[in-house]
Parts: sequence; structure tokens; C-alpha cells
Amino acid sequence: MTSACPGRGAPNAAARPASSSCLRSRSLATRSKSTSRSSRSRAKVYQYTAIDDCTRLRVLRLYRRLHVLSSLDFLSEITRVFPFPIWKLQTDRGAEFPFTFLLAVERRGIRHRYIQPRRPDQNGKVERSHRIDAEEFWGRHSFETFAAAELALRDWEHVYNEVRFSMALKGRTPAEKLATVLAAA
Repeated sequence: MTSACPGRGAPNAAARPASSSCLRSRSLATRSKSTSRSSRSRAKVYQYTAIDDCTRLRVLRLYRRLHVLSSLDFLSEITRVFPFPIWKLQTDRGAEFPFTFLLAVERRGIRHRYIQPRRPDQNGKVERSHRIDAEEFWGRHSFETFAAAELALRDWEHVYNEVRFSMALKGRTPAEKLATVLAAA
């Protein structure tokens, strides 16, 4: 995989930071108020996650639908938000990542790789990331509206990237790891 981490086989890694990112969506449930005051319904929302292979820097967004249009919007979002160019993107073979999505990725000059079917271990960083989200964010909070969940998820993204240390990064945050990689470039 192409990455900004030194020694990871990236061409000219020291000259220009770049990333290999894993992309995944997951289904979540959030509470939304129904028109009746006495009952609450569960509305499904979908969390899209992109995680940099080297720094573990993440971008998290919520969508109301699991659809190629959501995936394309998220692709635009990650190319805008990540502070480095993306060289390679890895996804599962979910219906939200069809051939149309693959073409959009390649039009941006990004290589794409599908993981093998029924092999979530090939997307381990994202799977672990989702477990952390389930334990430390979704399991501790409930939201009445989509907007509230979306705002809280953005705050959680900030905490994960800039406050919460990671043992995989030797006690550093993803933002600290990114600063180290950029300083070495």
C-alpha cells in the first residue's frame, strides 16, 4: 500500500506526503422524534469512515441512505478534508461502492482496491475503528435527531484525531503522527 509512513514502500514518500485510505460504511440506529409525542421510532443512519493507513487519521460522516450518491459525496469530502493527496482507496464490495464509484475514484487519479468477499480482516483498521466508535461513542450516546448525531460525530472525529491517544501509534494521537510524518517530508 502506498503511504506517507517512512519505510512503507511509497515512492518518494519523503518528498510528498500521501495516503492509502480504507473506506467503509456501517449501519447505525439513531432515535428520531416521530410526529406523535408518545412514541419514538428508530431511524437508520449510515456512518461512512475513511482512515489513513499510516497516521490513523479519520474522517467520519453520517448519511441517511446507504447509496452510491452518499459514497460519491463522501469521496468528495475525504479528498477535501485529508491534508494530503490520496493515492489508494480500499473498500469492501458493498452495494454502496459499485462500478460507478470505482470510475469516480479513478477519475480523481486514485487507485482503488476491493477487499476479498467475507474477509473483513483485510479492512482491519476500519473494523477496529468501528469497534472503538461502537464502544466509546455510539454505545454512550443516543440522539433525538439526525442533525444532533451528525454534529456529535464531528466532535467525536476531532477527539479521536487530536485528543485520544492510540497504542497502535505508540501513545500518540493521529494528529501527532501526521505532524511527525509531515516534518520528515
